[in-house]
Amino acid sequence: MRENTLRNAPLDGLSITLTWSIPENPPSQGPEDFFSNYQLRFKDSQPDGSIICIVKNDGWSTGDYPYSYQLQNEREGISFDLDVDRFRIDMTKPDNYSNWDSFAPVIESGIDILLQALNKTVGATCFDSVSIRYDDWFPTEITGRDSSHFIRDVLGFSIALPDRIDEGFPSKGDESVQAYVNRHLAGCGLDATIKVADMTRIAGRPADPSRAGVALMMQISNRSSIDTDLRSVMDSLSEEHDIAHRMFFTLIEPIRDTFGVGEDQ
Repeated sequence: MRENTLRNAPLDGLSITLTWSIPENPPSQGPEDFFSNYQLRFKDSQPDGSIICIVKNDGWSTGDYPYSYQLQNEREGISFDLDVDRFRIDMTKPDNYSNWDSFAPVIESGIDILLQALNKTVGATCFDSVSIRYDDWFPTEITGRDSSHFIRDVLGFSIALPDRIDEGFPSKGDESVQAYVNRHLAGCGLDATIKVADMTRIAGRPADPSRAGVALMMQISNRSSIDTDLRSVMDSLSEEHDIAHRMFFTLIEPIRDTFGVGEDQ
């Protein structure tokens, strides 16, 4: 497949998240069997990987199990976060990412291990949600000094206070803006969440110069029941990627030559 790519993409992070519900009568002795089964398969497939046990104290998971696990492959720049009802893959080295076709086999191997462990120990027959998230970063070298202008006039987000607020409470000129949109996409049944934020000022204070600029988050989610088989999951992720890819290139149309447009083979 040929698709537009960027030689100097502003990618700051990429993650995949799968969630599922735990059956009332799972075919195993509980989370311990699930975690140990996944870890054994992970070690077999990625002998250079590392495993970290994380003690939870924030109630992040809906389950009662007090631990989660982070499995890392430093060479690939990939982190796998495993909980009793959630699996997340994070790209820890965005520079390693060149295109979806080369990245998909890496996440496919991690998901394949998850499915084997799920089917053997948990018995979940479908995923509640499958989502892909891209985080992009536009530094001030691209946005210019006025990041709010970049968000409004370059990316095209409409962000404004009502006139009666502007007139009654004028700005000193140091405001920052954010936009958050959640949309159910017609025709495909997927949800798109887009957030853009001016990060030149944090809580009213100038940001760290190395991280000043504009942050863009784009997440595409499939919240229908997705069978717990590899092809169904990868097909869903591929569709989600394609939508995120088209949305992103549409957003950056006015400045995409800045990043050096290439083409995948």
